[in-house]
Amino acid sequence: MRRGPHSPEVDMRWGFLAPLGAILLCSPAMAQDGDAAQSAGVDIPTDPTLVSVQASIVDPDRLGADAAGEIVVSIVAQADVGESILEVAYGGVANGRNLDSFAQLSPSERSYAGVAMNQRYRRNLGDIRQGQPVAVSLPLAVAGEGRGYVAISILPGAGNPSIFAESATIHVLAQDGRAFAGGESFQGLEEQRILAVPAMPPGVPEPAMRARAMEESAASSAAERIRSLRQSGATTEVERRIEEPAGVLPAPSLAPPPLPLERQAPAAVPLQDAAPFVPTPQDRSDAGGEVTISGVLSFTDVVGGTHPVTFASITLVDAEPSIDRDIAVAETDAEGRFTFSVSNRDTDGTGIDPYIIASAAGATVEVVRFDDGDPHRIASVLTADAEDLPDGTELVINLTATNDTGLPNNVAFEVYEAANKLSRFVEGLEQELPPLVTIRYPRVVNGVATDSSDYSNSVIRLGGSDAHDWDNIMHEYGHHLQMVYALADSPGGPHSINENLCLSRGKGPGIRLAWGEAWPTFFGTLAQRAMGLDSLGIPDVGDTRYIDTKPTLSALEYDLEAELPPGSSGGEGNELTIQRALFDIYDASAEDPLESDPALLWQAARAARPTSLSEYMPYLQSALGDGRIGPLGGVLVHHRLAAGLKAPADGHMVEEPRAVTFEWSTTTACGGNGAEAAVRVVEPVAGSTVWQSPFVAGSSYTPTETELASIFDGGHAELLWLVLSRDPATPQTGAYASAVHRIGSDVVVEVATGSDAALLAAEAVAEPSFADRAAVAPAPAMSVETSSFIRVME
Repeated sequence: MRRGPHSPEVDMRWGFLAPLGAILLCSPAMAQDGDAAQSAGVDIPTDPTLVSVQASIVDPDRLGADAAGEIVVSIVAQADVGESILEVAYGGVANGRNLDSFAQLSPSERSYAGVAMNQRYRRNLGDIRQGQPVAVSLPLAVAGEGRGYVAISILPGAGNPSIFAESATIHVLAQDGRAFAGGESFQGLEEQRILAVPAMPPGVPEPAMRARAMEESAASSAAERIRSLRQSGATTEVERRIEEPAGVLPAPSLAPPPLPLERQAPAAVPLQDAAPFVPTPQDRSDAGGEVTISGVLSFTDVVGGTHPVTFASITLVDAEPSIDRDIAVAETDAEGRFTFSVSNRDTDGTGIDPYIIASAAGATVEVVRFDDGDPHRIASVLTADAEDLPDGTELVINLTATNDTGLPNNVAFEVYEAANKLSRFVEGLEQELPPLVTIRYPRVVNGVATDSSDYSNSVIRLGGSDAHDWDNIMHEYGHHLQMVYALADSPGGPHSINENLCLSRGKGPGIRLAWGEAWPTFFGTLAQRAMGLDSLGIPDVGDTRYIDTKPTLSALEYDLEAELPPGSSGGEGNELTIQRALFDIYDASAEDPLESDPALLWQAARAARPTSLSEYMPYLQSALGDGRIGPLGGVLVHHRLAAGLKAPADGHMVEEPRAVTFEWSTTTACGGNGAEAAVRVVEPVAGSTVWQSPFVAGSSYTPTETELASIFDGGHAELLWLVLSRDPATPQTGAYASAVHRIGSDVVVEVATGSDAALLAAEAVAEPSFADRAAVAPAPAMSVETSSFIRVME
């Protein structure tokens, strides 16, 4: 039987081969990546990186054993980013020469796609400014055969507070007397090698080269070999069992124990539109017996652990001498299992010769090739145990994708599962699956692999080194949720997580961009924690850290439970502040004891349809309820969003002669013109406002004698006071309520723990209902009108 697409002949997991003779560099066309930023439901434009690295290869004929080719690098900043460092790493068969303007460093132990680093250089580029590209020329030489790479990275210099790290990677494949460079992966270069006209190294007679080319072509056509390559690399385990006579114990099986009925995959669907010579399903069932093919589809994580691929498409195929025929399609279940029960009549009258093709695609996520949009697939190898099956055979085929990033069709299954997990989490919140997102992987810019990822109009363009980065994948999927459910209106554009975007972008765009970038990271981290994904044992999955690995650099990493780094501005224009404040509202800590149900946080966002933190907070407080205003205020104070109460202390008694000064810590003004604050005193039983000061720019307020009379002459033995802080710059943001302190006169009346915040009712202020704001979904069971926090904010 023919074994084209499922043959073990093509396997990219090879090492270094014999030395090269002459080398020819073949690079792909350097077309501009011009995808337009589009959106549906809400504007989520393509998001350029703060600083990008672009590279191209020139003078390919110069590349050889005695002469180096040239790489031209262009560093482009979308904003002034300050002092920057260019780092270049060569690995495998790729080498650099005559880099006199660079400082040479020891190679790190970090490998890329299984290829060890052999050279590393750094150069200080000084300040990089917006609109002033920096060009650098790099040499590229090839020695030996096998895989190689050049990783070109830009990162901040010492003392530069900006946080960025972007990379471009040039892949190199040297084999059979020639070299290929560029491309999105080593697998892509192997395709170039298959399609290339054979070169003739010196000393090799032309007839010998022609004979070799004919020998390669005899195995299968170039198109067929590429199709096989695009499905190769996975590991296949096959076990065949025949129905045993009564009384005979079955042999041990690779098949896992059956799932409960409610968790099993749907039945396989026979294909009705197969090749003309294939009998219909009815004809097959009448003509022969049945066989059962089952198994588990898995992916391999970065450290070698295997995990099920859930709710993904599996096609059962019968190998034929000419054209293989698809028999049926099934979907894996929640444990990655699948089962086919099909007729066993082959076209030649024998039993079928089955293998499976798995696609990194399901109802909510599909991962496709970046260039042509074809789905990423892996196929099992047809073994002797799977040929001409007898009737009654139970065949187990377990298929496991490798973790080699040089094989995008394999690591695409981890990409799929990361996004799919988040989509199923949202299904639990929405009671229906979210719409499909397409992930184009691995991303290429100007023919060279890039580390950057972005989202636009239901499409994620994922960088090649992000296949194992669940945080990054879920962040980009979070942008998809924002578009689908109208949860943001970000202007897009360059940003650093620790800058005040109100100052660099203007307040209106700044608070929208900060919210638009903060919420996806927060929600992805929340989902990982809520689903308990740390139990998978995959490094960096399910913890509170955001990690974006780089091809050869240390990962960009920070913890959502940590304090703001030195130099960070805080405030509503700072995306890191928003991430950490939202996460503390969800996940209780020693500093912030507030804890919230993910469904409640989601419903508040659906109701608010927010474009900034200020728009989200009133609906969140309505969802939390009045009894949690105090803890919420504590979180906001902790993250510099609300004023911290300093004096008088909680429970302070005002004695004759009456005098008091209210003091608080100031907050970060997003607009840069200074924050304002006002003191409010409320009656603890009815919750009505007793007195409120005017908003002032300072950090203290001393009531006049007339105001003191208004506060204390109402016959209340104890009152509550808090501070409202806002930024008056257009558009006004806040006011955010602080925690609550008690203040009394003459007699102290104890207030039950946790009830103080519930007593903050004030004058009713008309607010839009959830139904008015949540046009895309039914309003959650909560009322803005009942929240005293909403009224306090006014």
